[in-house]
Amino acid sequence: MNGYSVEMRHLMTALAALFLILVGFLLPAFDQPDGYHLWVDQRTLGVIPNAGDVFSNIGFFLVGCAGLFTLATGRAFIHGRHEARLWGAFFIGLIATAAGSGYYHWHPIDATLVWDRAAMALTFCALFGALVSDRIGARAGVLLFAALLVYALTSIFYWYAGRLEGAGDLRPYAMVQVALFVLIPWILWLYPARYSHSSFYLLALASYALALISEYFDRAIFEATAVISGHSLKHLLGALAAAWLLLMLRRRKP
Repeated sequence: MNGYSVEMRHLMTALAALFLILVGFLLPAFDQPDGYHLWVDQRTLGVIPNAGDVFSNIGFFLVGCAGLFTLATGRAFIHGRHEARLWGAFFIGLIATAAGSGYYHWHPIDATLVWDRAAMALTFCALFGALVSDRIGARAGVLLFAALLVYALTSIFYWYAGRLEGAGDLRPYAMVQVALFVLIPWILWLYPARYSHSSFYLLALASYALALISEYFDRAIFEATAVISGHSLKHLLGALAAAWLLLMLRRRKP
């Protein structure tokens, strides 16, 4: 364990977060590219359009339900009601993501994308709050979850309002995911662990990184496999990332 005092750890974390915010807002404004909604797998199944991208969200639903069942039956080792509520919000977020992403892919336009991103924001913010609750303190975790969720939802509606005017700005929303990749490993390194199996956080991040890469190679993966698109694979890998966290909760010890 590093030899930094608690005060120094808090200062270093605050400076890291401030640095991310400054870098994010110093970058030029950017929006999603033209044709963003034209995902490659447009096959239909009965009356369901874009069926591959719609049905591949089932993983989020299954992990979310399994997580809530694990919490309800006391099969997860969790300290205190605040942390339990944050993990509950995380699993509810997964179920909401399944619904929001399925809705978006059924009819992929900006208006439905708002619901997809809002559900993902709930999931990301709850995860970060749960980690802060574990490593820093329960009260800090709850407060940060609430503040980040307000910020994330505001950034989504800010982007959508800009789109309606013809110039959306994704920088504020993008910082939510950037913070996930930077601050989670940072906190894992800087603060002492209360539980075992912390490496499952890194497995989750690695799985989600693969999910983002799969999305980028949407067409290439679909042409190579002729079965699944990169975006559908992204959904499955995202669900795998969540499954690592559920497994962590079931296995960890003080």
